[in-house]
Amino acid sequence: MKPNAIKRFAKLALLLTTAAFTHGCAYITAEAPVGDQPVHLATEDLAGAWHGDNVTITFESVDVAAGRYRAQWTEDGIQKSLGLLLRAYTPAEGSAGQPWRFWNVKVADFQASEGTAPDLDAAESDGEDASGERHDHYYWGRFRLEGDRLVAWAPSAERLAPLVTNGTLPGELDGDNVRLGPLAPKHLDLITSNAEGVLVDWEYPLVLYRIIQD
Repeated sequence: MKPNAIKRFAKLALLLTTAAFTHGCAYITAEAPVGDQPVHLATEDLAGAWHGDNVTITFESVDVAAGRYRAQWTEDGIQKSLGLLLRAYTPAEGSAGQPWRFWNVKVADFQASEGTAPDLDAAESDGEDASGERHDHYYWGRFRLEGDRLVAWAPSAERLAPLVTNGTLPGELDGDNVRLGPLAPKHLDLITSNAEGVLVDWEYPLVLYRIIQD
């Protein structure tokens, strides 16, 4: 991965409650948002200010019906924001999977928030920019909202890569990085079941606590 990638992903871990972050040095993206149903959160669910890992974030609803929200924070005196697409998935009856909520952030939106948005006119026809990332793909992971505590996890490249290599999950590898293809219900059942192990970096959550209630 590029030298600045670790810094960018560490920052992403701080800035999203649903963040595209990694504990290691690889990025994991999906061709489409992960999850098949929008997450509908009430205004009071995200009200107030949330703090963790030296960052304070506020949230606003953009389009609840579509599961679209926005995170806002201040970095080096500059106000920043990032769109979040929250999806849920309920596994098929009889599978070992559990209902999960997923966060999704479009790569191009994150790049724009960092001032590193690609020149889409100059980008490759397949959507890949000069960094090797697909700006039309999505960073993703799991999250839980538990009252005044918000916990988010990134997927584990180390655990997902072998499943892509052996064809269990669709996608491709780019060095240490993992790009997932279209995820059918059977793939989401596998991800949420832990049948192939815990496929998120469970040991390294981002935890935010509500410190101000509107």
